[in-house]
Amino acid sequence: MTSLTNSTSVLFFGRKGDLYSKKCIQHLLDLNFDVIVVWSSTRNEKLPSATLSKNVDYILCFRSYFILSKQLLESVKFQCINFHPGPPQYPGSGGINFALYNDDKFFGVTVHLMEEKVDSGKILVSKHFPVSENDNLKTLLNRTHEELFNIFKEFTTN
Repeated sequence: MTSLTNSTSVLFFGRKGDLYSKKCIQHLLDLNFDVIVVWSSTRNEKLPSATLSKNVDYILCFRSYFILSKQLLESVKFQCINFHPGPPQYPGSGGINFALYNDDKFFGVTVHLMEEKVDSGKILVSKHFPVSENDNLKTLLNRTHEELFNIFKEFTTN
């Protein structure tokens, strides 16, 4: 867990080693947010206990493996927001695999409020983009993560 700098405070959950998670942090710093970063590496990883004692204005999750407790979600001053790499019809993980298997013509990313039940909060924004005939898991994942970062920038800037 690393603390970074200024007035509106954000507890940011990102994926360790992920280029786009790092870009999100830099974007928040460029906007003068006070950022506390918590990295996740694997599924079922335990949340650092110090995280529960943080008083912050917002929680922002970007590709994090952590499932946040009701206690943590309720401790935030304003909102807890998840940037989800999939459209609303594919909550949870693995949506991209279903989209390819189902020959979906579109995939997308979703921004939603976080609730105790994973991926069940009110949807704030959803953006769809075409799946090409040449897409495979790698190409669609890359485009999904890029679109997710773009929507993160738009959302946090506005």
